[in-house]
Amino acid sequence: MIQKTITRIAIFLFLIVAVLASVAAISYFNPAKTIVKAPSPNSVSNSKDTKQKVIASFYPLEFLVKEIGGNTIELKNITPAGIEPHEYEPTQLQIINIQNSDLLVLNGAGLESWATKIEQGTIKPKYTLEL
Repeated sequence: MIQKTITRIAIFLFLIVAVLASVAAISYFNPAKTIVKAPSPNSVSNSKDTKQKVIASFYPLEFLVKEIGGNTIELKNITPAGIEPHEYEPTQLQIINIQNSDLLVLNGAGLESWATKIEQGTIKPKYTLEL
């Protein structure tokens, strides 16, 4: 039981480091573009229009993005609970949500089989972050 807890903590910390390193690398190598613009203090409101639309491919990434983005983002998860992300195909509505999103967060490495449609240009989110 202790070993499982340590493993889970290690995986969670690895994901945090991976996301932060990815964001830092993107910012460093491409300073003209930003993945998610932080709203200025004068423009912050509770309106959904000011929130960045972020899509996570499955729950662990949803949890991680929620911890980082908090209430400044509108977050949706693609994969339903109890379904394996490597076997799931998004619905038409989810594909539309992906195309209308500001950021799509994927695990990568072939976990999301449908992600190849992004590379082929069938699904076109604004930005994609593959961990």
